[in-house]
Amino acid sequence: MASELVTNAIKASGWTPPGDDAAAPAAAVPQAHGTIWIGVYRSLYDVVVEVWDPSREPRILTPDFDDDHGRGLWLVSQAVRRWGYRRPVTGGKWVWAAIAAD
Repeated sequence: MASELVTNAIKASGWTPPGDDAAAPAAAVPQAHGTIWIGVYRSLYDVVVEVWDPSREPRILTPDFDDDHGRGLWLVSQAVRRWGYRRPVTGGKWVWAAIAAD
């Protein structure tokens, strides 16, 4: 779950490996190109992972049967107790997922 949220945030941030100029920076918060933030905490009942990136909307795709990508958030939604996203007034978005802490 954490790996999927972080991978999505890296893609949404516009980060590219050094020397790769193919990807453009995320337009929502241009000064945050390549930046993501990760938070992990425990609430009373859950362990919550939150990831911030400069994009404003999560992309939930509906892939074709033979596509090799696009199922990540759907898989996260099936594996966790709950998940969602929020858009802070400062820009970007936080995507979070909670698993039972039992």
